Amino acid sequence: MTGVSGVLPLQDRPAVARLPADAKAGKYKVLLVYRPDRLARSVRHVLEHTKFG
Repeated sequence: MTGVSGVLPLQDRPAVARLPADAKAGKYKVLLVYRPDRLARSVRHVLEHTKFG
């Protein structure tokens, strides 16, 4: 997606904001992130939006 920066909070990034709804809709069972630095600039931001279990 052009024009969306990793500096933006995850909730302000349209594709990332859709992830929870897509998971609940059964569009995928596992989200694998090969390079976490491409998802967010800091591990803290990733962990704030991660649910375990």
